[in-house]
Amino acid sequence: MNKTISTIENGIKLFDSIHKIWKSGKTKILNQIREPKRLVKLSDEFFNSEIRYGSLITTSGFLSNYGYTYRPKTYMTTIPDRGKDENAGLKFDKKMGKIVEEHKMTVRLRLFQFPVQIIPPFENELGKFRLLYLYPEEFSSFILSEDGDKKKNKILSDHLNITKSNMAIPILLNESQANKYSNSFVKITGVISPIPNDQIEYFSNYLCDTRRQFYYNFYRPFSPNLCYCIDCRDYLDYDIKILNRIDNLSGALYVEAHFENLDDAKYGAFIDKAIPNKLAFNFAYADVPGITHYITDSDVSVIGIKPYTYGFYIETDLIDNRKFEISLRKLQASYDMFRKKASALIRNEFSLEAKLKPDFIFDFRRQKLFHPDGVLVSKEVENILEKDQNLFDTIRWLKQ
Repeated sequence: MNKTISTIENGIKLFDSIHKIWKSGKTKILNQIREPKRLVKLSDEFFNSEIRYGSLITTSGFLSNYGYTYRPKTYMTTIPDRGKDENAGLKFDKKMGKIVEEHKMTVRLRLFQFPVQIIPPFENELGKFRLLYLYPEEFSSFILSEDGDKKKNKILSDHLNITKSNMAIPILLNESQANKYSNSFVKITGVISPIPNDQIEYFSNYLCDTRRQFYYNFYRPFSPNLCYCIDCRDYLDYDIKILNRIDNLSGALYVEAHFENLDDAKYGAFIDKAIPNKLAFNFAYADVPGITHYITDSDVSVIGIKPYTYGFYIETDLIDNRKFEISLRKLQASYDMFRKKASALIRNEFSLEAKLKPDFIFDFRRQKLFHPDGVLVSKEVENILEKDQNLFDTIRWLKQ
């Protein structure tokens, strides 16, 4: 199978598994636990079979529409920080026989933050609702520190110090309520609900080690109970109160795209020239061949993976509207500049139309900022749907 098609197909199937899991019906209340539980303790008691499905419980934490859902194909353990190209003076070049400027380029690598994701709303006989995430009360940011042991042991999945404060529990909430309470510290009452075993097994096929760590508070594959969520969709059974609102919340945004119908290595040098604000060189790691880190004088980081898939990343404040807008504009401008310049270079050199098509994005409501037709519109996606027409519904859901 074409590598680009395989990458896109796996991504679609991850979202397909989420789409199927959270369309399930509500859970009947069997008993009520009146004592409020700390989130981590609630999880431990559930997986120790001290709390069962159908229990009406109360807990507290940070409720957010952002979660660690999709691992972009271009995600790595480290990413180049903003580079700098400085004039280092003049020197006489004997070979050229003239005085030339010397340049000094500096760049450092920083921890690659796992990007956040918003899941589109679902709809079934219960109405329209959303999947949110409840993080423990200690939660403070989606930007994590580095785990020295992972770095020392050269763990390839990530170098993130993932603590229990970043391990959320899924919350099902009616859409109007989700918009009202998201990104606040809350006290919430809801029903402990199962996730169908056949669907969680499908879902688990597309998880990486990083997400297994993030999901530890609600998904433990070696536990008899396996997984759970908190269902707050029934107005008679749930209660939610805001304890505190916050003004700042750091996180990383992403958009991932590929060039349609390009699979020959000869185009690579021309596409590299199109990377916005690119400095003199780029590099790759020997132990992860085929992935290129581009050094840019920009807040937007770019990673490329063979044959022609590219990820664009920027860190921002998810709550501060002004900072978020500035960051999203930078992300869109960098992507658009790359798309136009690469297409022009390929057209001029090879008389070929090279079209950059977005596949996945941190928030599917923003997809038309990157292409008028949105995400997942390409010949590669058509090939995937010819083989598996069951994915049509999921793609429609992502494009709603």
